[in-house]
Amino acid sequence: MKTEARFFSRSAMLHLSELFDGLDTLKVRGDKTVLLDAGPGSAISSLFRARSFPRYRDIHDALGRPDIHLGPPPASVARAGRMNAHGIAVFYGATDPLVALAEVRPPVGCSVAVARFNVIRPVTLLDLTALRDAMTLGDIFDPSFLDRLQRADFLRQISERITVPVMPDDEHLGYLVTQAIADFLATLENPEIDGILFPSVQSKGDAHNVVLFHKASRVRPMDLPRGTAIEVSDGYATEDGWESDYSIYERVPRTPPEPPAHATRPWFQQAYDPTDPDRRDFTLEVDPQSVEIHTVGAVQYQTDRNSVRRHRFTDTEAAS
Repeated sequence: MKTEARFFSRSAMLHLSELFDGLDTLKVRGDKTVLLDAGPGSAISSLFRARSFPRYRDIHDALGRPDIHLGPPPASVARAGRMNAHGIAVFYGATDPLVALAEVRPPVGCSVAVARFNVIRPVTLLDLTALRDAMTLGDIFDPSFLDRLQRADFLRQISERITVPVMPDDEHLGYLVTQAIADFLATLENPEIDGILFPSVQSKGDAHNVVLFHKASRVRPMDLPRGTAIEVSDGYATEDGWESDYSIYERVPRTPPEPPAHATRPWFQQAYDPTDPDRRDFTLEVDPQSVEIHTVGAVQYQTDRNSVRRHRFTDTEAAS
């Protein structure tokens, strides 16, 4: 309950169960489907994730082990977000690297690491953009038609609510509804949903954000020989100043250290690692060759501009 999903009251669970019942058979306009298949061989076979580093020296750890430091944070430091409560680690990613960068809202002067994570097993995503086109078919004289009509309208509202921008000072309250809905969907068994595809609030265009629930957010560790030491070089000095040039060196020992005790057990027991309490399947694998560092030099804003007119007049009624 602390690290996977929050507790639901029975009445809230019943209400949400009725609203999302038959989600896999919901009719939408066009050729869209509410549930999308992602993973190997699909249109969404990889996701991009970004992390900002206000302090330059902190970026070394992320470059050396992007599987650990660019993946979901440990539950102990997982902050509340649009789709997760405090202490529940999920994977926030995007289908485009620049959208992933925009979503972390880095300040000028900040360094941002961006990496591609391959989705290595099939997962099912709820497409919120398709919910906006939910339809209700049937006879208006059918007693159940009104209920189905209201249900479709609610699902459209949910899609819009989840993508409404929330001001930083209001996040602790503004995210409560979306967190509750995400928690419910994460525990849904029929159909089983692994995450949500939704439009980016910070960037316009065809790219989308994806959140993978805790159960589908485990990253496979990088394949490093035992005892490997990782060294990070971030540049060199020139006559004109510092030149950024990132390189990672993996120093592999000539003689690998002895394996842990559990690795020498019989083969039929080696599948169970007593040092690893995590029983989730691996869903993601970082591509270490895809890591890029973006240093934010400026920020541009897209706004709706409105002039403010000021008027002054004599209040004749007050004088009388």
